[in-house]
Amino acid sequence: LDDDGESGTLTITNISDSSTILDTVVGDHEPCFGKSPGQTCEGTAALYVGSLSGQQYMVTPSGCNDSTTPTCDNVATDTVSKNFGPNGNISGVESEFIASTKSSLQGEVNTPNLASAGGTAAQFCQNMVYGGYSDWFLPDKTELSFLYCRSAPAAGHQAGKPEDEPDCTAWGGKTYEIPNFSGNRYWASTQWAFITTSSAWTLNFGSVDIGDQTRSDLHLVRCVRKYTP
Repeated sequence: LDDDGESGTLTITNISDSSTILDTVVGDHEPCFGKSPGQTCEGTAALYVGSLSGQQYMVTPSGCNDSTTPTCDNVATDTVSKNFGPNGNISGVESEFIASTKSSLQGEVNTPNLASAGGTAAQFCQNMVYGGYSDWFLPDKTELSFLYCRSAPAAGHQAGKPEDEPDCTAWGGKTYEIPNFSGNRYWASTQWAFITTSSAWTLNFGSVDIGDQTRSDLHLVRCVRKYTP
């Protein structure tokens, strides 16, 4: 509309820049527009997860063999295992000690701090360059639960789980849309801090148990990214 309320015409004065403008709006800002969970997003083989608290989430395909020059086949289940990191309270990494409490959806904040402390799971996602994006991160406890709720792991769903969102109720239930997750434990980027600071949170995609594990243990990793539509 123009200033007197009449409809007008948008004119792009520099036609040589129009494709760049459109690529930025459609390709970079909203790569998963019109996609359903489990479908590949525009211009990448990364998969759409869904919307959580106003943010759109994407996930790398399965089978990524490394992060700096990743080959992700989206056929085999995940096999890369890493550790969480050193013992002690790592500054800038959220802590939670109750399985049923939702975390703060800050995996992108946890990851660089955890990676700097030597956590190899976080380093794997911090270094990930895939599908034209370099802002991948290790999901925090609830982000990992959200990923589980859209996943098709080797084992079936266990009633009442995951603990922080039983039966995935607020997220439309367990939907099995994103393939090739292993039925084993995946690291979250959330510390477990109650009696000891030698543990961190994992989610077993087979039993759906959200449990604390020793930080030096090796568990699976899957990286996500998010953006505001």
